[in-house]
Amino acid sequence: MRIILYNRSTPGVLVWSALQQWSLYCWDSGAHHNAPPAAVKHHVIRAYADRFKTHVLVETGTFLGDSVFALRNDFDRIISIELDPRLAAAATSRFADNKHIRVIHGDSGHAVRAVLGTLQEPALFWLDAHWSGGVTARAQSETPLVQELELIAQHSVVDHVVLIDDAQLLGNGTDYPSRDAVRGLVARHRPQRAYEEVDGIARLHS
Repeated sequence: MRIILYNRSTPGVLVWSALQQWSLYCWDSGAHHNAPPAAVKHHVIRAYADRFKTHVLVETGTFLGDSVFALRNDFDRIISIELDPRLAAAATSRFADNKHIRVIHGDSGHAVRAVLGTLQEPALFWLDAHWSGGVTARAQSETPLVQELELIAQHSVVDHVVLIDDAQLLGNGTDYPSRDAVRGLVARHRPQRAYEEVDGIARLHS
C-alpha cells in the first residue's frame, strides 16, 4: 500500500488526507470505475517530476489549492494560475507562508506566456483549467487548453513535460480539442514528443 503524507495541522486537512488515502487504496486495489482520485494524480505528477528531473511545477486551474498543498514539498518552485478572483485570493492567503509558491489570478490561456518568460529550465505543466460549474470561473471558452499548449510548445525550452488532466473530455466538451488535434498541435512544434494517455491523464514528453 502506498502512503501519502499531508499536513495534519487541522481537522479538515486530516479528514481530507484520510479520504485521499482511502481513495488511493481503492484505486490500487483495482477499483477503476471513475476518473482517478486526486491522490493518484499527485502520484503521477511526482513520478513524472522524478523521471524527467523537473524542479518547477506550473499548474493551471488552482481551484481550492489542494494539489499545490499536496505537492508543496516536491518542487523547488510552484506557480498556479486561477481564473476566479475569489479562489485565487483564497489560495494566495493559504500559501502566504510558502515563499516558493506563487498563485496568479488570470486566464491561463494568456498568463502562461508570462510564466514561460520566467523559465530557463524544463518545467512540469499540470493543465487542469476548465469550467466545471459551481464556483469555477468560465472565460470566453470552457477551456484554454489549446492556447496553453501552443504557448508551451513554442517556448525556447524544449523539454517541458505536460500532463493534461481529465483527458476523457478531449473531443467531448464544447471547446475541448480532440486527441488528434492535440497530437497534431504537438507534432507541428515538437515532432519528437511522445503522446500517451493513461488513467484519464494525457502525457506529453520527449
